[in-house]
Amino acid sequence: MGKARKYTPEFRREAARLVIESDRPIAQVAREIGVGPQLLSRWVLLDKAGQLEPGGASPPT
Repeated sequence: MGKARKYTPEFRREAARLVIESDRPIAQVAREIGVGPQLLSRWVLLDKAGQLEPGGASPPT
């Protein structure tokens, strides 16, 4: 299994915004930015719930 990658809070928020504001499918945006669709989907859900913080880590679920 590969090594887990760390993404900055800013990258996660911007990735979620690409999906939300462009109305493009999660799978398409995920391919474009090089992340898995399941991971991007989680970021989108957290952002929509107001739990994807721009300046810090996401709160525990």
